[in-house]
Amino acid sequence: MLSPLALGLLAALLGAGSPLSCHRCNGTGLTCTGPLVPCAPLQDACFTLTSETHIGGTPGKVDTFKGCTARTLCPPRSSTLSAGAGVRLRGGSVCCSHDGCNRGAVKLPLAPGVLTGRWCPGCAVEGPACKPKERVPCRDHEDQCLYVAGAIHVGSYNYSYALGGCATRSACVSAVGVYEHPSPWQPASTPLTTSCTPLQPASTTLATSTYSPNNQLHPPGNHWELRVLPQPGQEGLLAALLASGSALRCEECFAFTTACSGPVLPCDPGEGACVSGVGHYTLGEGRTLSVAVRSCLEPSSCSQRHFSLTFRPGMAMRMNFTCCHQDGCNTGVVELPSVSSTSNGRSCPSCFAEGADHCDHMTPLPCTGEEDHCFEFTGTITAGNASLTKSSAGCAAPGACRKRVGVTKYARGVFDTLTRAVCYPAPRDEL
Repeated sequence: MLSPLALGLLAALLGAGSPLSCHRCNGTGLTCTGPLVPCAPLQDACFTLTSETHIGGTPGKVDTFKGCTARTLCPPRSSTLSAGAGVRLRGGSVCCSHDGCNRGAVKLPLAPGVLTGRWCPGCAVEGPACKPKERVPCRDHEDQCLYVAGAIHVGSYNYSYALGGCATRSACVSAVGVYEHPSPWQPASTPLTTSCTPLQPASTTLATSTYSPNNQLHPPGNHWELRVLPQPGQEGLLAALLASGSALRCEECFAFTTACSGPVLPCDPGEGACVSGVGHYTLGEGRTLSVAVRSCLEPSSCSQRHFSLTFRPGMAMRMNFTCCHQDGCNTGVVELPSVSSTSNGRSCPSCFAEGADHCDHMTPLPCTGEEDHCFEFTGTITAGNASLTKSSAGCAAPGACRKRVGVTKYARGVFDTLTRAVCYPAPRDEL
């Protein structure tokens, strides 16, 4: 029989015990609304980020993002940047640490207006480095000359950029390395070259050296195309270092039933599939638990998973996960695998050991229906900050034999890490 601890962990692993839930959305304007979603492991804060982007003489575009992040990755509360090619950014954010705390809006800092008579070398390019070809006048509290260059990698999306201009001190990244910018989906890891230096007086001659990722001069003849950042439709990417794009949209929901429904939401960059899954767990002593989940998923993690497992009499699991690749395609009904009590003339050794890396004692288990294989699985299933380590054995349907040593992602935030995975045809019982 499962201990109370194991039952509690099992409920948590099925989505009930995620330690923090945050509103998740993105939209145009000073706020957005979205559902509460459970945060991933190590994400201990909710955030709201609102930014305004001006490019040249175009009106400012305001975007708001909400989601989960690590507190150590919370963006600056208030910052502004005036870069080359007429790029001007300002942003405000807030982080908090209890369920649903990022429901409201944040205020943007005042738009810089008063010229200070000082300037910084300015540039804005799509590419790994830029050469300053203009003076950028600094305004109000912009007391730093900022240069930043990097490559944004979000899923399969890659985008290099370089910016130079005037900034508030809060916009400066103090260390060169990997800066993970929070997003409503996944952190966008950006290897950066950064520098912040005091403002130059207005009488200083414009610098002619070329900024580069290693702060070295480019060799003669190596020129960079100067283009306004970002390209049309990518304003939110520049403002928040996020690839907003035209993401796949999938239904997202979770319920302790065999079906659920929820809103159709944009997927993370790199999540090119929708998944819909249902599971039914028999926990012994007449206790059962059903769960349904729908979410986005990386295509590499997506495969048909239709199987059943029996650990011991009265203790079993049935599961079915299906994937698709079009907007809103995971809204249909997913059927559980059928179950049969008819013996198939085979048997397997069985056990279920909570918190163990092996089973000390095996007992024979008669197999039924389509469960004509024997399995032995050891590993840890994790959801949020909850985890359950177990070693188990018994009868399985052939679909369970697709499990392999390593990490398997079933749906957003639910992982199974196996250190042992053995599956073989069950021997026939001796007459």
